[in-house]
Amino acid sequence: MTAAGLGRVHCVLPDELVKVADLPELALLGQEEQEFALGSGVRTVGVFPDGPATAPAADACRALEVERADVLLLVSPRAPDVLLGSDVGRVQHESGIKAGLSFTVDGLGCTGSSAA
Repeated sequence: MTAAGLGRVHCVLPDELVKVADLPELALLGQEEQEFALGSGVRTVGVFPDGPATAPAADACRALEVERADVLLLVSPRAPDVLLGSDVGRVQHESGIKAGLSFTVDGLGCTGSSAA
């Protein structure tokens, strides 16, 4: 029997919370989508400072202070920097972690490469 376990994990969460009603993207949505967003029960969302969407993930990886990992798993950002690029590849490069396998869990939004 092969066992799998979870090693070290480090989360980086945004300091800034923005009300959903104040998100600039809200104005770009149609009326039904705006009503859904405002009526979903979500009142605030965390927002990172402007920069690459992969930067917080690379920061989290660097905080782990490891050089190697068996697997590097990235939950894809809501809006990737490059439509058909490799966000996990960029995170791996920026953090310096050498991983045996690196991949992104995608399809959580409409702009990922899986949807494309």
